[in-house]
Amino acid sequence: MKGCTWVAILLVVGCRERPTPEPETQPTDPAVALDARAQQLSIGLTDSILRQLPDQDVALLTRLYDTKITAMVTRERERRLAIAKKEEQVKLVVRIKEASCNPSTARAQKTVSAFPDASWDDLINLACHRIWIGMSEAQLQFSWGTPERRNNSTNASGTNSQWVYGSGYYVYLDDGVVESWQTSQ
Repeated sequence: MKGCTWVAILLVVGCRERPTPEPETQPTDPAVALDARAQQLSIGLTDSILRQLPDQDVALLTRLYDTKITAMVTRERERRLAIAKKEEQVKLVVRIKEASCNPSTARAQKTVSAFPDASWDDLINLACHRIWIGMSEAQLQFSWGTPERRNNSTNASGTNSQWVYGSGYYVYLDDGVVESWQTSQ
């Protein structure tokens, strides 16, 4: 193609403007607005961008991430404590099973669950259906069950109760604490 001149033709097919995005609605709650702003700032955050942010935005990001990290650490601590507590309860159940009265596993588990803060001696006594001076009303009911009858009296020093169990057992409570018991045979 000697002697030809090349001609470039510019063909314009059409032009369209990009639609403008809808303006975002601003949250009315200032805390939500700050959180949304912090989320926008944290997207694609690099050291060079961080250096260019105004102090108020850096403070906002710091607060956001401090809160999130604190919440994560708190959840993890609670999870670990729950695991440790569960492991401790399993150990207590095994030890209670070895008690002289040899309670069932279900009774040992129920005792540990009902009284997680009780002393070792109290747990053994409760699992073995024993009572003692100073035990609470809740512990008495757990250990021996609901009495056949309750006789209550109130005086200047407080409330006294007599719990009557079958076979002639009487337990006396003073303001919800076992003070004595007797049997009649």
